[in-house]
Amino acid sequence: MKYLAIAFLVSCSISLYGQDYVDSLKTKVSYWHTYSMEDTVPIVIYNSVEPQEKLSPAIFINGQNAKTFRMVSLHSENIKNIEIVKDTFEIDNSIYYGKIMIELDKDYNPKLISINDLIAKYTNLNSIPDIIMINNEIVSSDFDIYTVDERDILQIVVQNIESLQNSMDIRIVNLITRTKENVEKANEIIIR
Repeated sequence: MKYLAIAFLVSCSISLYGQDYVDSLKTKVSYWHTYSMEDTVPIVIYNSVEPQEKLSPAIFINGQNAKTFRMVSLHSENIKNIEIVKDTFEIDNSIYYGKIMIELDKDYNPKLISINDLIAKYTNLNSIPDIIMINNEIVSSDFDIYTVDERDILQIVVQNIESLQNSMDIRIVNLITRTKENVEKANEIIIR
């Protein structure tokens, strides 16, 4: 009976520690932890950003391949029709998981530009930034083919973070799109 109880406890502990849990940050961790104010040791979570080309569908705007166009920079009032095809296919030696075909209103013509070309056109940076974000979300794609609507970019925020320890600078560029919320936030006056 003693051996049966030990075997039961061992099998329960193996199955509990062998399961994966995804927390609220969508990070895969190998155990469950309930956070409390009494914790004295931080829990380390390693995040990895997967390249978006592997996860994204191909996007066609008015029949033309928009490569990896950022949908957040397209307003719904300018869209006439959307058709979604759920199938894996290849374009220019790249595999896509689905196809989104967007038909825009005739009076709306987006001015598509790659992120690298946009940064080169509007900033004085002489090299590619270390981190590029759109509305505070990290872009993990090829910046030469990742396109946005140039007319829909409200701000290009360039931030240099200087490290005193290893004399290494990190440059972050955050593209803020022209949404109602972002325009209101940009027009706020903050008194310090």
